[in-house]
Amino acid sequence: MKDTKDPQAMCEEGVRHLTGDGVPADDRRAAQLFSAAAAAGHANGMFALAELYMLGRGVPLDEERGRELYGRAAAEGHAASHYRLGLIHASGRGTPADPRRALDHLLSAARGGIVQAYPEIAAAHLLGAAGDPDPAEALVWYRRAAEAGHGQSMFRCGYMYEEGVGTARDLDAARGWFEAAAEAGVPEGQFRLALMHQEGEGVQRDPERATVWYERAAELGMAPAMFNLAAMYLEGEGVQRDPERAAALYREAADLGDADALFALGRLHFEGMGVPEDPEEGLRLIEEAARRGSEAASGILDSIRRRQNLQFVEIK
Repeated sequence: MKDTKDPQAMCEEGVRHLTGDGVPADDRRAAQLFSAAAAAGHANGMFALAELYMLGRGVPLDEERGRELYGRAAAEGHAASHYRLGLIHASGRGTPADPRRALDHLLSAARGGIVQAYPEIAAAHLLGAAGDPDPAEALVWYRRAAEAGHGQSMFRCGYMYEEGVGTARDLDAARGWFEAAAEAGVPEGQFRLALMHQEGEGVQRDPERATVWYERAAELGMAPAMFNLAAMYLEGEGVQRDPERAAALYREAADLGDADALFALGRLHFEGMGVPEDPEEGLRLIEEAARRGSEAASGILDSIRRRQNLQFVEIK
């Protein structure tokens, strides 16, 4: 079937076939339309067809062909294609990694208004991927991304101001960015904001406020937030004391791989706090925590073994 429509119209129809918007979903027909638009020199058609080749959707999987189409579209100034090529050259997907080339493409994408390129550029400067590390320039790009609404970049700005990376240490600025990240639903921002309230760093100490943000981060599956929140429930800090809730949080964090939470749960079994008293189960959990890398658990086990050895010597 020959397509004689305007290339942009063909691209729009192709998208409808991809999504099933008002027409039957048909990846192959979408690929045909994008191919026709690309053959007419339309950068959006080249980009859309490249996406399909990279996914093997409606066409055979062919990343080399996808990269070629991205390159053709980028040569026409297509910002999203520059962004894709930046990621490809940064990761070495199907081609040798080339950090300098990656950064050039990402900068072109940023000039074309691709906000997703901003944090990638920031990370390249922070890590020195294409030259010497430049934390100050990284912060410039993280701020641009944050001001454009990128939540993780809000957190990165907060962290850099808190630690004085690429800038003078500024706890007020750090708090402001952590608050923005927390409100945007970024668990790392919620966690750091909770920690500031718990410790009174950069803000007035407010354990109750800390528990609110730990709860929010824990609900999003952040194990360190669960661990800190469990300790607050265990001590009644900012919340009513609730050992059972503490034990449940330690278990949830341990299930996510937090070895120190597993150690804490083992101690609760020894003490019968929030869980049935069961020294055998407590020891088993502490041993497992040590195997998973908990230094606190390893220290306790070393202490237990020293006492056992001393008792053996005394008996002997």
